[in-house]
Amino acid sequence: MMLGTVIITLLASSIAIVIWKMKRGTRLGFSRTTHFIFMGSYIALLIVILIVSELMAQTQNRPDLKRVSASQQEFDVDRAIITGKPIPEEELLIERLHEVKGSLTIKQSDYGYNLHYYIERSKNGGNQVIERVYRPSLINGEDSNGYDISNYVQVNLPKWTDDEVNVPMQPTQKLVFTSFHDSNVISQFTNQQTLEYYNGYSMRSMKVYLIVPDSVQLNIQLESDSYNEITRD
Repeated sequence: MMLGTVIITLLASSIAIVIWKMKRGTRLGFSRTTHFIFMGSYIALLIVILIVSELMAQTQNRPDLKRVSASQQEFDVDRAIITGKPIPEEELLIERLHEVKGSLTIKQSDYGYNLHYYIERSKNGGNQVIERVYRPSLINGEDSNGYDISNYVQVNLPKWTDDEVNVPMQPTQKLVFTSFHDSNVISQFTNQQTLEYYNGYSMRSMKVYLIVPDSVQLNIQLESDSYNEITRD
């Protein structure tokens, strides 16, 4: 892009000087004074272009992307929920408490969305349900090798009305991240190799983990493969 700007600027300057010379009825030859004026104006223009481009680059929003590699194994939230092992806080999207009146209906509006419920029956009495929602994971690389952009994935949290919980349809979203590379011409004069950015992605679905007391009657209106019931010893 910078090389193209330089070439266009050079051509425009040359054409402008030719037109100026033709209007004055002088020969197209460059005098010493004309040469210095041309070179000085061209250098000044390049400096202005460089300053403007640097200022524009500084004002752009730069996303804070976490680099991950295949050697960094992603935390298995599903296995941790099933086995009852601790889960890192950064995996938790939200935790809430809900009071129900003896029964709870569990629904899902959009069965096409990749979502999974875990329903644990607690032996504690009462009518208080603990809800934990674990964030979806999105990595823009094959075999979990690339950049973690999970923080930029928008989700609609479960909605609670009276004694019913329902996960609404998730928002339609498009994530686009643009990267800039040095041109091949510049790379030929350096020892550094151009970095290759990954193509493709890997995704982990959002998890909704409900801890429901045994005293609460459950009405589960979900597809059989979209939830697991957990009973602790």
